[in-house]
Amino acid sequence: MGRKHSFLFLGGVRSGKSRMAQALAEYFVTNQGSQPGEKKKRGLYIATAQPLDPEMKKRITAHRLVRSKELWLTMEEPLRPWECLEPDVSERFSVVLLDCITLWLTNIMLKSGSSGVGEIERLVGKDIEQLLFSMEKSALPVILVSNEVGMGIVPESRLGREFRDLSGFVNQRLAAWSSTVVFAVAGLPMIFKGSLPEDFSVHSVSISGIRGG
Repeated sequence: MGRKHSFLFLGGVRSGKSRMAQALAEYFVTNQGSQPGEKKKRGLYIATAQPLDPEMKKRITAHRLVRSKELWLTMEEPLRPWECLEPDVSERFSVVLLDCITLWLTNIMLKSGSSGVGEIERLVGKDIEQLLFSMEKSALPVILVSNEVGMGIVPESRLGREFRDLSGFVNQRLAAWSSTVVFAVAGLPMIFKGSLPEDFSVHSVSISGIRGG
């Protein structure tokens, strides 16, 4: 298990997982210790999406609009998200939100091209361990977002099946590391492991306030 304050939000498309994760992250941003003269720190949002087509560009723009610049600094890193955590992340920020793991895996598979399944699994496994190691060193609350893609029909293509299997294995690894795992369905949270802060209620998050999956 990872250290305290490591959260994994899982769910399907438009399940509310990203909205809940962002709300929790902003809870940590706004509830920092308020010592005299202490400077408030923003949250670090690590985005893995790539604007490869007009639709994705539009989605990325929409997500940016719901993140206040007063609360967030966004870093875009499609392949090596752990590089955003060095070297002074704990001094600069109050929380880390990575959205999302699924797009990150997609980027890795696309870059790997014709590499065999075994080689892609090796690369992903190595990268996951590097990411978790870097997040543990940061000592900040960490919030991860990932899609659950294994509950629908079996994909027709071999690549689709390989991606589904790899996503499932990665989600298991992240769930084992995280202290809290939340599964989102139709905008409602189900806590599968651990707990959320006592004075934070994900049920009170406005659906219209943050549009996201």
